[in-house]
Amino acid sequence: MHWMVYGSFRHFTFGKYQDLPVWAVYVAAPNYIEWCLENVEGFCISDLEELILNNKSGGPDATFYPSSGAAWDFKDAVDEEAFFKLFRDPTSGWDLSTDENKVQFLARKGYDWYVSTYKPILKQHYFFSQKHLDLNWDNLDKAG
Repeated sequence: MHWMVYGSFRHFTFGKYQDLPVWAVYVAAPNYIEWCLENVEGFCISDLEELILNNKSGGPDATFYPSSGAAWDFKDAVDEEAFFKLFRDPTSGWDLSTDENKVQFLARKGYDWYVSTYKPILKQHYFFSQKHLDLNWDNLDKAG
């Protein structure tokens, strides 16, 4: 079996997020990572738990999903006013109506920008189900 062990800053080598970093996909389209864990043989993320912990803002009004969920929405996860200031600047030329565009936007802005500008306005966070965390751990163990 071919093992596909990724770290947060490694870029996907396949699929619709090819050439984009894992951290950006996690932030804007985390359900894709769940899909990979379920459907891509040998796929795992070496620092998934760290990625999850590092991306919690932990602010006083932060809410958390108890498990993975269809309720995740990039726009609803941030403060509405801050979202429009950051992402709806008409001069930016970005159409952020798709997860793919959101991931590309974050990747282009960079991780430092994400941590300093976007992460502080997060109100909600995506959590992986225990099933997906277990799939990741099983693949990491098998990959050695």
